[in-house]
Amino acid sequence: MTTTWVVAADATAAKIYALGKIKGELVLIKDLEHAEGRLKAGEITTDRRSESHNRTASFEHTNAKDVDLKQFIKTVAHTLDAGRNAHEFDRLVLVAGPHIYGLLRAEMNPHVLAMVHKEIEKDYMQLPLPELYRHVIELE
Repeated sequence: MTTTWVVAADATAAKIYALGKIKGELVLIKDLEHAEGRLKAGEITTDRRSESHNRTASFEHTNAKDVDLKQFIKTVAHTLDAGRNAHEFDRLVLVAGPHIYGLLRAEMNPHVLAMVHKEIEKDYMQLPLPELYRHVIELE
């Protein structure tokens, strides 16, 4: 039997579901939180010191937020690769807004990318599970 994982992600979290045996069922496998994704750029601290305090302060905070988001995306990609290595899924459905979707695809192992069955470039993280399920199985 084919096991399909559904990854729904945004800048604040990634949830990995398995399509259940009962029609309409999504079973939560992993819930990866990224609380820093809710912070504003100025609220993320960095150890780097700027040479020109006025000119680069804003850039550093924005850069710190980007670096932090990329690290979170790497964690999600690593989790998917670990699942592939453990033969926990055969197919993958990616659900994420365009920016997160692009970052995630860029970090994913080519072997994991080869398992992608469907891609939905929409931010559906806040949808109720039955509605997310409906979007996942559409066009199958």
